[in-house]
Amino acid sequence: MESYEPLIDSSSVVPCLKYIQRNKMAYHQALQLVKCLCKELKSSNDHRTYTLHSKRSVLLAARLGLHEVVEDIVDAFPHAIWSCNEYGHCIFQLAVIHRCEKVINLIYQMSGHKYSLLVHTDTLGNNVLHLAGGLAPPRILNLVVGAALQMQRELQWFKEVEKLVNPSYKVELNCSRETPSIIFI
Repeated sequence: MESYEPLIDSSSVVPCLKYIQRNKMAYHQALQLVKCLCKELKSSNDHRTYTLHSKRSVLLAARLGLHEVVEDIVDAFPHAIWSCNEYGHCIFQLAVIHRCEKVINLIYQMSGHKYSLLVHTDTLGNNVLHLAGGLAPPRILNLVVGAALQMQRELQWFKEVEKLVNPSYKVELNCSRETPSIIFI
């Protein structure tokens, strides 16, 4: 009788599954903590404190692509959707810069906000298409191996953002007198 070797070594699979399960559980616990913190901040009477904390938190969540956190903060503090960093980047622009598709989709689906956030320009006069034309941060770019594949992904990203904006954005100049296409090249 022939003996067969198992195709999968369960001793190496089980630790991987446990690792994934632990990470998933930690993520859900973090979301619960965010909800709890939002509730606590909202119940405080210090408007300045909760404005400051919600602003910092929503900007960080948008940059990191944590769409559930963005949603929880904006639900608790609707004004947080208008938060901008020191460069004048709103949460929608940060999501574009950091290639956070889920955050973009979330904001884009929120009624009334998408058009206002799409017309926003940063301190250098860049519209959202200028920002999409810039090179992705290294942590995002390095997810794809090889220059050709990275370039393909960047082109796809630029084209997707281009679909969201008014055609006039394609020829808009920033403070450096550059169009989005010039920045992309």
